[in-house]
Amino acid sequence: MRRFSLIIFALYIVSAHASLAADFQKGMQAYRQKDYGTALIEWRALADQGDANARHNLGVMYASGQGVVKDQKIAVKWFTLAARQGLAKAQLSLGLRYASGIGVALDEKTAAKWLTQAAKNGHVWAQVNLGVMHTRGQGVAKDKETAVK
Repeated sequence: MRRFSLIIFALYIVSAHASLAADFQKGMQAYRQKDYGTALIEWRALADQGDANARHNLGVMYASGQGVVKDQKIAVKWFTLAARQGLAKAQLSLGLRYASGIGVALDEKTAAKWLTQAAKNGHVWAQVNLGVMHTRGQGVAKDKETAVK
């Protein structure tokens, strides 16, 4: 009986995961078709459950005003939640916002922190931006050797 219960539980977990993936893809398809209302509904539910990609995508929607009133502070909120989960593209988005002061106070050290995390996670554009910051000494020590890396 216990084994049967474990099998049922495992099937439930697999189907729940498949359902979440399907909802994300439904949101992605809607977004690509510029059906931002549907994308918002799909991703908001996932974001509330902790899905980092959905959180990042909500940040993008709020940053650009797609299907929502453009609000840079709310965009930063969603980017921050996703970035803290280790999502490199969210770490890049957040780092760039701190570097430019969009939705947050300009803070080059915090920008460098998030860009460093994204760079360590393999995000190429974070690596490029971090290199530029090291070349200029923005938020980090001016160091051409590190910039080249």
